[in-house]
Amino acid sequence: MIAIDDHSHDHSFDILGSYAQDFPTFLIARRKENSGGASAPRNNGIQLASGKWVLFLDSDDYLTEHAVSDAMAVAEASDNDMICMPYARGIGSTRAISKSAFSSPTTVTNLSVVQTKLYNSLNAVGKLFKRELIDRYQAACFRKATTFK
Repeated sequence: MIAIDDHSHDHSFDILGSYAQDFPTFLIARRKENSGGASAPRNNGIQLASGKWVLFLDSDDYLTEHAVSDAMAVAEASDNDMICMPYARGIGSTRAISKSAFSSPTTVTNLSVVQTKLYNSLNAVGKLFKRELIDRYQAACFRKATTFK
């Protein structure tokens, strides 16, 4: 697990450090300055990651008890590049939950983008990505971006 502190001022980095003492495989890093968004810290996490799968969580995201193990079971039993997980929120949260992409309470596999309406929900949170998928498209994005200098 990797946590990137986006140079917060609420002692998050110290709290993360206390978890790292108990879990030696928990890697934490702190940005030198706040990025103002989620993309830069996520990219920092990707640079540090070495696993086959990547899951992004933000500070206001909530995972149910078996969300990761359930998603990994689907990932290991299939040849999918992305596993979409159901959204959930903590008790008392007023954050909206997108219902446009996921309408099934059970696991469904081999759907096309149109069948899931993912075109209405293309964000990184709540999706388990195969690392090679990120690497392939990140490299393509960097190649494209350099042509506009």
